[in-house]
Amino acid sequence: MIKVSVATVRCVLFLIRVGAESWSRIPKTLQELDPVADAPQVQPSAPRTGGREFLPSVGNCGLLEFFEGLEKATFQVFQASWKKVADKDGKDLFLLRFMACPAHEINWENRRPFAWMQEACREACGLAGYLVRGYCNPFYEGEKEIPGVHALSVNAIAPDENREERWLVDAQGQPLLGKKPSRRLVITDEGEVKLA
Repeated sequence: MIKVSVATVRCVLFLIRVGAESWSRIPKTLQELDPVADAPQVQPSAPRTGGREFLPSVGNCGLLEFFEGLEKATFQVFQASWKKVADKDGKDLFLLRFMACPAHEINWENRRPFAWMQEACREACGLAGYLVRGYCNPFYEGEKEIPGVHALSVNAIAPDENREERWLVDAQGQPLLGKKPSRRLVITDEGEVKLA
C-alpha cells in the first residue's frame, strides 16, 4: 500500500456497484441521477496502466468520512451518473459514478446542479460498508502526465441484499441508527488518505 496525500490529488473518481435487488435502498437523490449512455461499463478490478494500489481490497469499509475529508479539502463533485449494466453472470447491477476535483478548478459558468451532485455522492458514500479497493493513478492534462499529481479511483461494491449487517440504511433507504462499518477510509488532519 502506498501513501497518498490529498494535497497531490487533482481528481477523485468514485465507482460504486449496487445489485439490482438493492436498488430500493438507494435514496431518491441517487435514483434521480441522470442515467447516461456513455457511463463506463463495469471494468475488471485491475488498476489502470500506471496506477498503483493505495488501498487493497477491504470489506465492510465506510466511505463517508473520506468524502467529508474531501469536502474539507474543498473538493466538489462535478459529474454524477448511473448506468444499469450486467455483471459477468448476466445479473443486472447499477454502476454509480461520481467525479470530484478541487473547487477552484471547476468552471462555475457551466451551469450544473453542483450542490445536488455533492449530496448524491455523500448519500452513496453513506449507504453501506462496501468492499473497497483504491488506486492512485497518474494525472494527465491533455496527453501530458503531470509529475507529482495524482487521480484517485475508489472502486466500491455494495453488499448483497442478504448481507444485511453491512448495510447502513434499511430497505427503504433510511439510516439504521447505530450501524457503522468495521473499517473506514479517511483523510487525516495531515492530509494523508488511509484506512482507519
